[in-house]
Amino acid sequence: MFMTVLNMLLEALGNDGYCVLCQFKCKNAPQVFKFVVDSGSAYTCLNASYLGSEITEDYCKSQKFETQVAYGILKETDDLSVLLYKIPVKEFLLGKDTKLSEQFVYITFDKRFSSFLLGRDILNQLYYYHARESKKLCISNHYDEIIQMANKYK
Repeated sequence: MFMTVLNMLLEALGNDGYCVLCQFKCKNAPQVFKFVVDSGSAYTCLNASYLGSEITEDYCKSQKFETQVAYGILKETDDLSVLLYKIPVKEFLLGKDTKLSEQFVYITFDKRFSSFLLGRDILNQLYYYHARESKKLCISNHYDEIIQMANKYK
């Protein structure tokens, strides 16, 4: 699945999914990943191994990061759980210019989970429009941009 990103207008290719490049700083190191837009996922999450060796489970425990147990995010079966740590990020950037300040992402040390999911915790702070016929998704923190896209794409 490959995506075209232009001013947060995402075009579905392949299995009708959407991806977006997201950037955030974790322990002052910028991280850029291609996240799958997943409105069915409650949390924006990824495996901690992608963040480098500085973020360890012991570090998360020592910082007393909040934890969540998530079900249904493993592809094998929906009844397996994954422990997630809620880590703060100063700024979460979607695409080129959609910025959200003081956010959280959830990380896991469970090797069974290798996805990058952009979940409802971030999506619910934004406006988005899915043009079903043209298979485009527009994401923005500006309502007027969504109206323009809704008028342009069906």
